[in-house]
Amino acid sequence: MGWLQRRGTIGSTARWVAKTYNTLRAKEPDLEELEIYRMMIELRYVAWPNDAFRCSLLELEANDKKEPRGLALFTASILMVESKLMPTIGEFVKRDYPFEIVEEELEKQGLAKWQIEGGPRS
Repeated sequence: MGWLQRRGTIGSTARWVAKTYNTLRAKEPDLEELEIYRMMIELRYVAWPNDAFRCSLLELEANDKKEPRGLALFTASILMVESKLMPTIGEFVKRDYPFEIVEEELEKQGLAKWQIEGGPRS
């Protein structure tokens, strides 16, 4: 099952998040994390215009105020919204969400632990 999740939607979404984050961070090194997240949301739905998805993700991220939750939970938010599962993020996480696969994919792309898990830079 893990191989299928890595190659399927979960792994490809995590890789998209990592590559897009790295690209934006390289172009705009002084941007706040939440601003990069917002830019990623806007970019994701340029090619696939879906205002409901975009608004749901923007709302989830706006609830975080100053500290982003990390790219692992950001990836979970994308998967949750796009699969039209709209429980709270806590309910989604309690399900058998494969965080280890997401975290491994993000690490493979060279992201630091603080970027994956959220919180202050270390």
